[in-house]
Amino acid sequence: MAAALVATVHAAPVSSPKRALDDQACVTPINLDNQTNAQDAFDEAMHAMHGPMMMGVKHPDADKAFVLGMLPHHQGALDMAKIQLKFGKDRKMRRLAFDILRTQHLEVIQMNRWLRDNKVTSTCGCVSKRGLHRPGEPA
Repeated sequence: MAAALVATVHAAPVSSPKRALDDQACVTPINLDNQTNAQDAFDEAMHAMHGPMMMGVKHPDADKAFVLGMLPHHQGALDMAKIQLKFGKDRKMRRLAFDILRTQHLEVIQMNRWLRDNKVTSTCGCVSKRGLHRPGEPA
């Protein structure tokens, strides 16, 4: 079930260090298939989240900055929760990770709706009428 929740959170690859401010919703979930230890996976998740999150909050509009910063932050939380489920053994922490997947996923949907409703677009093509999605997917 956790994998199904995460699979429905769409994101686009970050390809250029010089993006327009609205491009900050373009975040990439990490690929856990090749990760062999939690430390490397957590490191990758933090690096993937930090740049887009920090650039998103630079948007001059406070509401847009909030959402554009929170989307990568939430993707980072989703990635870290997946890492916990892959490598963690403590039952309470695994339950917390599952709860994070469920709640943060719903918040991502809410933020994507807000982006759509407020016509926040992105030159990378990952924010459209229906919210965050991968380039090449229908908008």
